[in-house]
Formats: sequence, structure tokens, C-alpha cells
Amino acid sequence: MSRIYTSELHSKIVSITGEYGYITVDEIEMITKSKRKAYNVMQYLTSRGLVRTFKTMLYPTKAYYLPEHIRKQVESAGEGQYVCRFYPSTYKTTSFYHDTTLIKIQLATENFFNERLLEFTPEKRLKVENDKRLKFCDAEFTILSRNGPEKKFCIELELSLKNKETREKTIERLFEYSKDNFNAILYFYNRKIIKNKMIETIKELKKQKPHAFFINIDTYINNTELSKMEMINNKTFQIGDL
Repeated sequence: MSRIYTSELHSKIVSITGEYGYITVDEIEMITKSKRKAYNVMQYLTSRGLVRTFKTMLYPTKAYYLPEHIRKQVESAGEGQYVCRFYPSTYKTTSFYHDTTLIKIQLATENFFNERLLEFTPEKRLKVENDKRLKFCDAEFTILSRNGPEKKFCIELELSLKNKETREKTIERLFEYSKDNFNAILYFYNRKIIKNKMIETIKELKKQKPHAFFINIDTYINNTELSKMEMINNKTFQIGDL
């Protein structure tokens, strides 16, 4: 974004906002490391007309998005890999926490793996780049392992408890796609019952490859270095073991 925004901080915020369509102060705080600074920088960008706000009807109550002329400017300058064509009129409360949680997971992943992280691609860009695929992960990322080779992971975000039939269908599709494409599937969950039911269904379907790891969302976002990955056989590993 250097030709449009001289500040690396502004560039980062615009890049993430463009990728996902919108962002809130909670995610911006992860970038600025300060809630006050997050509010201040967004107040500045808003006053300059570089971002606009809309009501989320949830919490946080306000989110920021790129107005159309700024989005077109970013697109025409080729400053972003993908810019989501978001309009407040298309906003859905049902996807709000899914979107904002995935942003937080991306930021935590970037912060933890740092130079080892080669790429992080959310589903919205995956759909554009691979329009023939039937099943998309919520995100994919690639890292350099500690001994050199690249490793690729699929992220599935589980924020609600699905019924058994839905779990079976999604697991079947995901494992079928992932077996030749990923080193492992990373399931991020917010409630223990969700993790337990997913593990139960994976065992019933006898899915073994690729390995599936279960990661608590809050711990990963707030204390990534302490976050643990649990397998269906109850073995646990540290995130740094990837």
C-alpha cells in the first residue's frame, strides 16, 4: 500500500479491511497493541475519508470499511492481493463473529510465526482464486517448518454446535479435499462441547489422514505461545511444534 498510504500501520489496516470487507477496533487493537491507539488511528482515517463506519447491531457496535472510491484506488494501484467488494447493505449479522474471529486468528498467526509464515489466505480470496472447488477451508496458511520444508494447513472455524448430519457431511468433504493438499486440519473452537462432538464424529467416520488438531480460539488469540493442539487420541502439542 506504500503508494497510497505512507504509514505501514495504515497500510496494514487497509490491507486487512480490504481482504475481509470490514474490521472492528478489537482487531485493530491487535495491530496497534493499544486500544487507545486503535481508536485514534481509526478516528484519523475516518476524518480523512479513507474509511467509513456502519453499525454492526452486535458488539463492537461499529465497524469500518473502505468506501468505494478508496477500494477502487487500492485495486487500480495493485496494492492488495484481493479486495473484497463490501457494502454495508450486504452486511449480515450471522457472519460477523465468524469474520472478525478469523481476522484475529490471522493476526495471531502472523505475529507468532513471523518470518516463518509464507502465506495466509482467507476463504473469500480462495473462492475468487479457485472458483471450481466444492469445499473451501475457512482459511489456509503455509509456513516453513523448523527443519526447512514447507507445511500447509487448513483452518476450520467452529463457533456453533452443528447437528450430527451436518457434521458428517462437512467432515467427509473436508477430509476428502485435505488428504492430498494439507499436512493437517486445524479446528478452532470456542466451546468444549463443539470440540468433543467433532472428535466423536471424526472417530465414527474413521478419519485418520490428514491429522486433525483442535485449538481453543481464545487461548490462540490471546496467548498463542501457550496454545495447545489436541488430537482425537487426546495427545497434545504446542503451536510451536508445527
